[in-house]
Amino acid sequence: VAVEGDAGSASTLVGRSPSLLGFTVGVDLQVHLSLNGFSFMDTGFMVRLVASSKLKIGFIYVTSPSDFGWTFQHNVARLYLENRFYGQIQTVYKDYVPEWGPNECVVCAEEPGWNASKKLGMWHDEPADFFGTHASAELMHKWIEEEGIQMVIATSFYYHWDAYHMASRYPSVNFIHVGAWLTRSNMGQVFPKVYQARYLSGIAMAWYIKKLGLPKKVGYVSAFPLGETVRHINAFKLGMEMVDPEIEVYLTWLFTWHDARRERLGAARLLTFYGVEGIAQHTDSREPQVVAQEYGKVGVGYNTDMLLTVGDSVLTSPVIVWGGEYAHFVQKALDGEPMDNTNLWRGAEVGAWRLSDFSSKVPAEAKLMIAAEYEKLLQGHDEIFCKPNMRDNKGRLRNGPTNPAVNPVPWEQDHLVPGTTCLTGGVVNQVCQEYVGFDCVEQWLLEGIHDSCDPSPSKPEGITSPNLTSGECFLGGMEVPDVCPTGEHLTLRGCVP
Repeated sequence: VAVEGDAGSASTLVGRSPSLLGFTVGVDLQVHLSLNGFSFMDTGFMVRLVASSKLKIGFIYVTSPSDFGWTFQHNVARLYLENRFYGQIQTVYKDYVPEWGPNECVVCAEEPGWNASKKLGMWHDEPADFFGTHASAELMHKWIEEEGIQMVIATSFYYHWDAYHMASRYPSVNFIHVGAWLTRSNMGQVFPKVYQARYLSGIAMAWYIKKLGLPKKVGYVSAFPLGETVRHINAFKLGMEMVDPEIEVYLTWLFTWHDARRERLGAARLLTFYGVEGIAQHTDSREPQVVAQEYGKVGVGYNTDMLLTVGDSVLTSPVIVWGGEYAHFVQKALDGEPMDNTNLWRGAEVGAWRLSDFSSKVPAEAKLMIAAEYEKLLQGHDEIFCKPNMRDNKGRLRNGPTNPAVNPVPWEQDHLVPGTTCLTGGVVNQVCQEYVGFDCVEQWLLEGIHDSCDPSPSKPEGITSPNLTSGECFLGGMEVPDVCPTGEHLTLRGCVP
């Protein structure tokens, strides 16, 4: 494309992205097009050169870009945006912005959605069990008022309500949040369908176990019981069922996204007490994979290619490609378009995730099956949550003709795609069994996923371990203090004298 000034300007600039520094703001430019790179024809279009300031974008991180995990990938996306929109945007970030703890937000009390009577103050629509710092709201306020930030990208789940209410306070600022559901005209949500990659990684794990004839047990350490985490566990299990439906998952919730101490303890307990043959994770550090390697076992990482920093014991890792997803919203902002309550929910068909390189331990049969399933996903044929007669770990039929949820929210009223056994996108997204209002109070896990030692349809006798005393159970929520009391030290069983 070439641009040429009016009669008062003799300059002509040619190139795929010609610099306009030679022209004066306000000048009218003729646009010429070349199809061969040599001769130009007048398109008949005129453009006017105007000056505009860079779009200032602030990223809120829950950990540091040096975690080589979740925040690392968000920072890769931030740098990608700076390159893709070179000269049009300016980015800043703040790391280690806390989610849990005593309230730190002073400005929140000025908002109509604030309830000062609850705990030390919280938004009226926050979950009753959430004890939040609201430090992200205070940061958003500071950025917007003092630094002129025009777009906020909040990269962790529990920034959700802060972003939602700050979006109300600042309607001219755009907000993007990761992994939840609330939206406004100036606030969008995004979380790629990385459960698709979890499904494929389950195939890799199951083939490894099948080829070696190993016990059919896999451990899984996850952060919080949320729609995001639960659908990933379910997809991982469904991937394994493609190879062997009898492989079971032993699950522990750590109640943290990133805590190497708790991640190590959770993985070690599953390996020591329950004899699992592999470790999958939905946490940020590589520690679960390090522990699996130390025990002579394998694992599936998350967020980044953990094979590179741990070794061949990491079969593969699902990795979200945030750059393209964020670019969708940045382009809208640059074009002056509203966020328009967008909930961006895309998958393999646009490259919203990738599966990292395979370990040499991944069998050829797994690679062939994964390639075939991946090709379906590329074509938009996602049938992961279509398996007939899926039951949860409490024996309830998930995709029968009647809605399995108790008090479903509007997007789950019709839980099946008409004429199929496929769960709808809304059901897959939230994976909820029971709501109070719009808050999920019970997510559902598939049969064969054990988050308790209690009897279940697949384990009517319950789950015990020869290395544990009667009543001891390390499945489900982890209860361990951040620091052991004076005179005690941390062991696999917890703090002991």
